[in-house]
Amino acid sequence: MSSAAIVVSLCACARDVTPHKPENRSPPAATQPARDNAAPGVRGFAVYALSRGKGVPPEARAALEKIERILESDRQQGVSVTVHKTRIGIEGESKLCAEYDDPHAGARAHERAQEIARGVDLLNLAIEPCAASTEQPKQ
Repeated sequence: MSSAAIVVSLCACARDVTPHKPENRSPPAATQPARDNAAPGVRGFAVYALSRGKGVPPEARAALEKIERILESDRQQGVSVTVHKTRIGIEGESKLCAEYDDPHAGARAHERAQEIARGVDLLNLAIEPCAASTEQPKQ
């Protein structure tokens, strides 16, 4: 083998090892999924106001009431929503549960509830179906 062939071979090898910038290979717009259709809806969610031995904190109680007003406002505007409120503890702990017929309306309400609940201690928000409550639902 001649020395010229070795040099060419080494150059080809070094070229394969050199990192390349990745190409932008996103699929055409027609094949990309629509973002509006990709977002799942929410049929039900629950808000839990809890305590640590001293009752539900005033901030958590106020946020729970604010979320309850949002649900009531939806119902007054003709949105089909069923609301259950249940006391779950001896120190005022409670569960507020909402079930929406329209998952998009439920998702909007859940987003608003998340904004209210963000950073509030002992107020938990969970996407879950409402279990049968001993209290009569507000319809």
